[in-house]
Amino acid sequence: LWEVKETEDLSTTAIKNYLEEKETNAQTDYLGFQSLPFRSSIKLGVSGGTMIYDGDYPRGVLSPSGEISVGFLQNSNLSIDLGIGAGMLSTRDFYSTVVQYTRLNIMYRLFNYYKSTPYLQAGGGFLLNLGEDPFGEQTWTGVDNNGFVNATIGYEIMVAQRTGIDLSAGYNWLFNDNIDMVRQGSYNDFFWDIKVGVNFYLGK
Repeated sequence: LWEVKETEDLSTTAIKNYLEEKETNAQTDYLGFQSLPFRSSIKLGVSGGTMIYDGDYPRGVLSPSGEISVGFLQNSNLSIDLGIGAGMLSTRDFYSTVVQYTRLNIMYRLFNYYKSTPYLQAGGGFLLNLGEDPFGEQTWTGVDNNGFVNATIGYEIMVAQRTGIDLSAGYNWLFNDNIDMVRQGSYNDFFWDIKVGVNFYLGK
C-alpha cells in the first residue's frame, strides 16, 4: 500500500476513487455482499395486512389488520420486538369480530448487517375480543384466557440507510377454543396474519 505525502493530493479524482474503493472493499465479504450498519438499536414500525380466522366456524376469509411496533437491540442479530395491533376475524357467512392484541417477540435476523435479510420471530401475547361493533353497545366480550403464542417468518429490504420494507407471514395459536364463543372439536382456535410494513431505525 502507498500513502500520499501532501494532503492536497487527496483532491485528485484518482485518489478519491481509490479511497472509496478501499472503503467499499472493507465492507464487502468474499461473496460480494456489502455489509453496512443499516439498522440502529431502536426501531419504529407500522404495517398493514390481513388476518385469516381458522376456528369452529367454516370458511374463514381475509380480513383487514394493522399494527405498530417498537424494536430494541435491532443492531444485533438477536433482538426484541413489541407490537400492538387490531384487526378482524371473520368467516364468509356466520362470524365476524374486531380484535385487539399485544405481543412480545424475540427476533433473529440471519444477515443483520446486509441490505436485505430473512428473519424469524417467536413469542406470545394477549388478544382481546371486542365484538362485531366495538364502538356500539357491547353484548359480549371474550377476555378470559385469550393468550396466544406465535411464530413468524419474514424478509426485510433496506431501501435507505435507516428505512426498511418488511414482509411477513405468521401463525397465531390461541390458548383456548373460545375466541368465537363456540367450543367444539379437538383443537384450539388460531389465525394467520400476512403483513407489509415500513420500519424506521432511530439513533446510532
